[in-house]
Amino acid sequence: MVLSILFVASGHIVSRQQQLIEQQFTDGASTTIQQLASNAVELVFTEDQLALNSLVSSTTGLEQILGTAILNREGITIASAGITPNDGFLPLDDPFLPNGYEYRWPNLTDSNALVSYVYPVTFKSIVGGYALITMSRAQLERTKNDVYWSQVSTAIVLAALITLVTVLISRKFAKPIDALVEATKAIQEGKYGYRIRSRHRGEFHQVVDSFNKMAEGIEQKIRVESAFNRFVSSRVAEKYIRDADSIELGGQIVNASVLFVDIVGYTALSESMPPQQMAKLLNELFEFFSFAANQTGGMVDKYIGDCAMLVFGAPEKNKNHHLSAVYCALLIRSMMQQFNRRREKQGLDAVEVRVGISSGEMLAGILGSSDRVQYTVIGDPVNLSSRLCALAPVGGIIVDTQFFQYANIDDDIEYRPYRSVLVKGKKLPVETIEIISIKGHWQRSIDLTCKKLIS
Repeated sequence: MVLSILFVASGHIVSRQQQLIEQQFTDGASTTIQQLASNAVELVFTEDQLALNSLVSSTTGLEQILGTAILNREGITIASAGITPNDGFLPLDDPFLPNGYEYRWPNLTDSNALVSYVYPVTFKSIVGGYALITMSRAQLERTKNDVYWSQVSTAIVLAALITLVTVLISRKFAKPIDALVEATKAIQEGKYGYRIRSRHRGEFHQVVDSFNKMAEGIEQKIRVESAFNRFVSSRVAEKYIRDADSIELGGQIVNASVLFVDIVGYTALSESMPPQQMAKLLNELFEFFSFAANQTGGMVDKYIGDCAMLVFGAPEKNKNHHLSAVYCALLIRSMMQQFNRRREKQGLDAVEVRVGISSGEMLAGILGSSDRVQYTVIGDPVNLSSRLCALAPVGGIIVDTQFFQYANIDDDIEYRPYRSVLVKGKKLPVETIEIISIKGHWQRSIDLTCKKLIS
């Protein structure tokens, strides 16, 4: 935009200067021819030929005047010196002739162009003849050309300077902007510790300072969320981080499944190894349980000593929560088999687990006090799944017979009757079923997941 204005202005200046040079040339010629006509008045009317010859000769010697002539009233030359047009060029019938006449010589280029100026020789409004001077426009054209190229050169130099200044200024502003863009990309890529280091002052320093504070806030928020996710299920964390205003004590009735998984012989194991080693083993097993829950759409509700409680169908609804719970239990069993093969190669004893599952209506929500809360589920299925886990055989997965009333999964699961057991809190014995395996693509998915986990 600036360069366009510069070149337009330069063009206007060149045009104006050339017009002024042209005007000066014309004004000079007009003054000279009028002076010549004035000097020739008496000589023309007295027909003093000798004086006329002397006048035209002396005038021809002036600067840029190549020829001078005096014409009679019929346009015939009566005295001349230097270069003059042939007789007959003067339009005597031109009504503007008394005001002067400019004659451009034909068939000449700008470099050798000639022009003749004619002015009437009059005495008391009587035209006695005409005065003529011939001048070269070559010097005029050279001057105009010099002005043109001088202005063009000036415009080019100014354009170069403006471009250089623009580039330097744009770099000055582009560099911090590039730094801001790079920092934004870093934050998008999860590099929350990224900060902009800038020596700039003024408004951009305020932008950098605001960005760094924002990045620090995001990093702090991510740390809090990460810590939060380690204390509660990621699904619960996402739900309440997304809608923090909805956090209040209470809950709602949901149809869900609860899975308890217990480490068999935990007491004997804890007595046979140091506490640090036992803690490491527990953490590794809990990692398996958490992984299995995440893979099958469940969540870890809590860890209770050597036991883990998993929930399916809350807080996110899942109409297939029954099948998800069975799928998770079988995945845990397969992972434990792989885990024990590894321990066997290391010369270590196998670690066994057992699982109890129950489904039905339960209360799901935030329970606790005003200063400490926990998202959990409570109800008869929770208690029953805990009891079934305690009664399950080593490596077994036990559900009650009512489990199949809630889930139409007979075609997907291979099972067998287990036994009738007395459960604390129940007046009548509870009929139980042992899950053997899951069919079709479910089992293939379990095998593939275990293979990936081991690799």
